[in-house]
Amino acid sequence: MDELDRGGYRPAKFWAPAIVVTQLVASPMLALGLFTRLAACPIVIFLIVTNYERWRVGGFFGTK
Repeated sequence: MDELDRGGYRPAKFWAPAIVVTQLVASPMLALGLFTRLAACPIVIFLIVTNYERWRVGGFFGTK
C-alpha cells in the first residue's frame, strides 16, 4: 500500500481493494463479453482516476 500512497492514491486502504476487484472481476467479465456495460463502468472510472493522479503527482512521459 505504500506504493499507492506514493503514487497519490489516498486513502490506499480504499484504493487497494477497489483495484483488485476491478482487475479480478470486471476485466474477465469484459473480456468474455458478460455484462459488458456493467463491467466497463468501473474500468473506465479506474482509468480516468489513474490518468488524473499520474498527471497530478508526476506528470506524463517523465518530464518532471
